[in-house]
This record gives sequence, structure tokens and C-alpha cells, in this order.
Amino acid sequence: GSRRWAYGGVLLGLMLHIVLGKFGGYWRYEIYMLAFSGIAAVWALAEISPRHLPFFLLVPVFVYYPAVAQVPVAVDNIYQQQYQMHRFVTEHYRKSFAVNDLGWVSYQLDPHIYVLDLWGLASNEAVRQNVKSAAWLDDITRRHGAGLAMIYDEWFPDVPATWKKVAVLHLNGIRYTPPSENVAFYATAVGDKAEIARKLEAFRPSLPSGSSMTIYRQ
Repeated sequence: GSRRWAYGGVLLGLMLHIVLGKFGGYWRYEIYMLAFSGIAAVWALAEISPRHLPFFLLVPVFVYYPAVAQVPVAVDNIYQQQYQMHRFVTEHYRKSFAVNDLGWVSYQLDPHIYVLDLWGLASNEAVRQNVKSAAWLDDITRRHGAGLAMIYDEWFPDVPATWKKVAVLHLNGIRYTPPSENVAFYATAVGDKAEIARKLEAFRPSLPSGSSMTIYRQ
């Protein structure tokens, strides 16, 4: 009886995640429930047919083999894109900026540098904003003094007319983890395009071989 309750609880948790949870994000959202359910399934199947237990244990290997095989390139993707953004704002720009993919960019950043998270992971103001229009982007970057915006253009198709595109950081080769191959660097209404371009020119030679940058001079 107790085992049936345990199995029922596992099944209920799995169903709740299927209905209300999230899948994707490089397998990170569902792994807790799949691992828990997998252990319960192996336990139950081992009781039914113990001699087949080794075959049951191979199932997770086949399910998650792609993740294991992709890890070297996936990690390199973060180094080639997110870490390079972090290097630019810490070693060259050193001022308040806006970004839409928080993580490595703000890790161990000087606390005097304000990071405006346009997507909302670290900003209640942004997460409550359902429509991130050009007017809203212009207003929020002005109010927070973010002169530089590093964004995925696909996420914000309507950028303010006051913003000037300075450069694009390209991820070369296979992409697994970043949402986009390209990060656009904009000088916002309170930013200095010439200054940002000059600092990007100084930064560009230090990019790794898996990254490249196009700088717009006009």
C-alpha cells in the first residue's frame, strides 16, 4: 500500500510538471522530475523483472546522451558570447548598461555599475512590463542612465529611434546554449556612440577565435 502511494505521488508530480511546468532550456527545467520519475520507474521495474535492471538503467543514457555529447561546445558558446560581453563591460566600458540575457555578463561586476535587465529576471519593473515597446525601452534606459544596451534584436524588434547600433558580436560555428548567434550593441539616448565604438575597437582584437565583431562606423 505504501509503495502505491509513493508511485502515485511520483505520477502526480510528473503530471503537474507536464501541465504547469516548463521544458527546454538545455534540459534544465524538467531534469529534477525526470530524474525522480526515472528512479521510481527503475525501482518498480526492477521488482517486476530484476534481471532486466541493467537494461532499464541504460534508458537515461540514451535520453541524455545528446546533452553529454554537446557539453564541450555548449560551454564554449557561453565563453565566446556571454563571457566576452562580461569582459567588455568590466575591462573597457565600466559604466551602467542594459542587457536582456543576464548571467555571466553581470557576474562579479563592480557594484557601482548598474545593470538594467530588460527581460526582467533581475528587474521587477521589466518583468511587469508586458509590451516592451520602443517608448518603454527609451524611457527605462534614460531613467537608469544605461548608455549601452546589449540585446538580441529578435527579442526587441521595435528599438527606439534614439538608439544607434554600434556593433554586433557574432558567435561563429555551432550554437547550442545562447538564444541567438548575434548580440547587438546599441548606444542609447543617454549613451555616446563614438565612445562605445572606440572602446569596442580596442576590445575586438582580444576576442577568441569562436567570436567576431562587426563595428558600424557611421
